[in-house]
Amino acid sequence: MKQFASSDLPSPVAPAYPQGVGRGCNAAETPAATTTLSLPAVSKDAGKDAGATTSPRLSQTEISPLQSDHARAILHRRAVRLASETDQARQTPRGDLFLAVRLGARERYGIPYRWLDEIVRPRGLTPVPGTPSFIAGVMPRRGRLLAVLDLARLLRVEAADEESSVSDEETRLVIVSAAGYSVGLRVAEVLGNDRYRPESLGPALPGAAVGEENWITGIHAGRLAMLDLDALLGDPRIRIEEHT
Repeated sequence: MKQFASSDLPSPVAPAYPQGVGRGCNAAETPAATTTLSLPAVSKDAGKDAGATTSPRLSQTEISPLQSDHARAILHRRAVRLASETDQARQTPRGDLFLAVRLGARERYGIPYRWLDEIVRPRGLTPVPGTPSFIAGVMPRRGRLLAVLDLARLLRVEAADEESSVSDEETRLVIVSAAGYSVGLRVAEVLGNDRYRPESLGPALPGAAVGEENWITGIHAGRLAMLDLDALLGDPRIRIEEHT
C-alpha cells in the first residue's frame, strides 16, 4: 500500500469539520480522524480526467492526534461515573411498600404492605348493636365473621360534610392481619401505593391521646402518617373477638 498526503487524495472528499464541531456531535462523542490514510495506488490525474475538482486541504490542527486522546479521556471519565452511579443504585435500598389511604376530607395515612391481605368492597356489612362507635360492623368472609373497624372514627378524624352520606359502594375495606387478628379497616378512598424508608420518617405530630401516639410510626413526605398496626390492634383498649 502507498502512503498519500492529503493533497494527493482523489476527489470528492467530504470537507473536514473544525475541532469540536460535527454533525450534531462533539469531540467527546465522535472519535477524531487519523493523520494518514492508506489507499490503493491511483493516478494523480484520475480525478481530473473525470472532471472532478480538487479536494480541500486538511490541516494538521483539524486532525490532530491530541483530539483523539482528549476524546478517549472524556469517554473514560464518563464510563467510570456511570459505573459508579449504577453500583450506588444497586446498593441503595428502595424502601418498604405501603398502601396510601384517605380518611375524612383530606387526611392521609399509610398501611405497610407487610400487614396487608387484600382490598374489597364492604358488601354484606352488618352493624353490631352495643359496640363502640369505631366498630363499623361485621361481614362474612371465607366462612368467618370479619370485624370491620371505621379507621377514621378510631383515629378521631373529622369527616367532611359530603362524606356523611357516603355509601358502602363508595368506600373500601382494607383487610389486614396484625397483632394476631384479621380485621377490615374501612377507609374513604384508596390512593395507591408507594415506598418509604422507616429511618427517613419524620416525627409524629403531637396531640394524640395517651397510648395512641404509638399507633403512628412517623410522617412520610411531610403529609402522610404511617400506621403501626401491631401497636394499634394490639392495644388492650381495642377488644376484637373473632367468630366462626
